[in-house]
Order: sequence, then structure tokens, then C-alpha cells
Amino acid sequence: MPHDFLIEARPPVNDYSFPSNHTTVAFAVASALFLVNRRLAALATLAAVLMTVSPVYVGAHYPLDVIVAALVGSIVTLLATLARRYAAPLVDRLCGGTLAALLTAAG
Repeated sequence: MPHDFLIEARPPVNDYSFPSNHTTVAFAVASALFLVNRRLAALATLAAVLMTVSPVYVGAHYPLDVIVAALVGSIVTLLATLARRYAAPLVDRLCGGTLAALLTAAG
């Protein structure tokens, strides 16, 4: 949009902006904090939303870039939490069964 006033210069053509890296990380951290402290997570979510709005405001990202990034960050955090909670006990249980030779290193 050459006629619009932008605070920040447009990134080069080879600098892809989908999804927004900063938004992905901000929402991943905010989502993870919900598992630890809800008040701190609420503050982190507010900060993540502000960090999400600012690149759209200055023209560095399209709204869809940051919406998808927020979803990706939150979903990856959820999947990592589920994997840690359920995969580790499953591997421990499998190591004692018939798959023990495949799942454990010879001592």
C-alpha cells in the first residue's frame, strides 16, 4: 500500500512474515504460564495481545499473520504439555514390557 503512512519500513521480500514469530512466542509463553500462575498468565496474555496489535498497526503484519501465530503458539504449548504429561509415563510402561529391548539402551 504505497499511499499509506507506515511507521516502520516494509521488510524485504525474502523476509516472510507468516506467521508472526514474535506473536507465536508471546502466546506460547502466555499459554504456558496458565499452567503455573493464572494472574501472571493474564498479564502475559495482555502483553501478548499488545505485542500482536502493534505489528499490524505499523504495517509489518497482516491481521491473519498474528491470528494464526497466536493459535500456533497456544496449540504447540498445549501439545507439548500433553506430551510431557502422557508420553513419558507411556514410555516408562513400555520399557518394562516386550518392547524393552527396543526402547532401552544396553547397560
